[in-house]
Amino acid sequence: MPPSSLNLITSPWLPVRRASGLREMIAPHQLTKDFTDDPIMALDFGRPDLDGAVTEFLIGLFAVGMGPEDTAAWAAVWRAPPSPEALHEVLAPLAFAFNLGGDGPRCFQDLDELQKAELTPILHILIDYPGENALKLNTDHFAKRDVRNVSSPEAAAALIMLQTWAPSGGAGHRTSMRGGGPLTTLARSPRVLSDGRAITTLWDLIWINIPETNEAPAHNEKLFPWLGPARTSSNQEVVNSDPAIAHSLQAFFGTPRRIRLEFDSQGVAVAYRTLPNGANYPAEAWRHPLSPYYKEAKGSILPVHPRAGPESYRDWLGVLVNGDNALRATCINTLSGRLERIGIARKDRRTSILAFGYDQDNAKSRGFVSQSVPWINAANPHAFSAAMSAGVAAAEAAARGTRHAVQMARHGEVSLSDTGSAFLKLRDEGKKAAEDVYHAFFALTEPDFRVYLDTVALLEHFEDGREARSIFAAACRRVARQLFAAHVDDASREHVLRRSVLAEKWLGIALHVPKAKTYVFNSLQLTVQETQHG
Repeated sequence: MPPSSLNLITSPWLPVRRASGLREMIAPHQLTKDFTDDPIMALDFGRPDLDGAVTEFLIGLFAVGMGPEDTAAWAAVWRAPPSPEALHEVLAPLAFAFNLGGDGPRCFQDLDELQKAELTPILHILIDYPGENALKLNTDHFAKRDVRNVSSPEAAAALIMLQTWAPSGGAGHRTSMRGGGPLTTLARSPRVLSDGRAITTLWDLIWINIPETNEAPAHNEKLFPWLGPARTSSNQEVVNSDPAIAHSLQAFFGTPRRIRLEFDSQGVAVAYRTLPNGANYPAEAWRHPLSPYYKEAKGSILPVHPRAGPESYRDWLGVLVNGDNALRATCINTLSGRLERIGIARKDRRTSILAFGYDQDNAKSRGFVSQSVPWINAANPHAFSAAMSAGVAAAEAAARGTRHAVQMARHGEVSLSDTGSAFLKLRDEGKKAAEDVYHAFFALTEPDFRVYLDTVALLEHFEDGREARSIFAAACRRVARQLFAAHVDDASREHVLRRSVLAEKWLGIALHVPKAKTYVFNSLQLTVQETQHG
């Protein structure tokens, strides 16, 4: 394939999988081909990160071509998906801006050929490709070093991923407008077929998350920055969301990296050139419609990023909660109104949220995170957010307490206070132990947490959920004691037994459940309330 022939609008470059299992390559306008008989279910690049990044790209592309003005316009398209011919009509005017190769503007690339830059092997364009130090120390166990080239479709997907999620890459190599490795949240709502089956096609995934827009999409460098000279930042110049500088939908088409692909005569991407100081997008100046945000201590609104460690419901806060210090993604905020418009009941539990992104430590990728989060359409979103925050706070306190109790039982040192009372002091070697206990706590309490959320979602006021909070608190206590008993079973020696008894006593205090007290919720935090016993 010659380097100038791949166009992201007209060429069949998207690998997809249909409901029947059939795999094929399509152009974007063919997403609804055979929609009734054998619909396209998902992208199929063979890597979830490339699938995720290109899905974001397609959402942005159709937002430019046919973004709805309001919920009514959105619902009309949901009920009657456009034909491939109709999609071709709205995308065709954009084709001039989406050549991957050639002498003119290249999508997501620098207008300049960057001849001053050295050639870099094409595989280095992947976000998770090991750095120089990892290669030197041979810690890149799963990297395929012998792979030299990638096809044009794969190169296009990797390029989109880099520009969309760009991590820190050294001096002057800018991160994306959401920082390195942002968290993306996409709603997934099924389409009920005439035979009663409920499926979520790729088109449905794109359309349920498409942003509403009343801003006319001018097809110039304000929307597609590669159509003009690169916006550089050697003097810390910035590109913000001021309409005089950039179209709001440039959130999907940013170019923080100055980059230019190199192809061989067969259209195979073999290398790229890159220079520092591409477009500098301040994270606090943009609101990407597919990502949640939070308010930091200084008041800036910043994008949420995946955190390290196994996935658990403690991560759902950043996806589902909307409040003073947490802001759901725009596509999640519009979800309730859209579902109501197409007749999906509040109690319908088939809608979910797909949350994904790279867990980044600056330039180091620690892993790609993907998790399905239940969507709950609460009667009172504010009360639900407060109740959910309280539940996670309770679980977090109990999980940390359980971990610490196990640490003390295993690595504690029995000491005596000035009054002669025995207490435990944790030795240094135990301070990072029992992480498996901490993560196991969330896995074991997730069923109880889901029941808790279903209950508090129906409440009009936070105060009405006291009984539900007490039931969930009891579940946390039960699991904490079960985990402690399962991980502290070496009581054959007297000093170990004494240590275990003291640790278990400490756990009881940490869980606020001695006989003379009861465990209750007050506001968003757990507190202890004195009770009378007969």
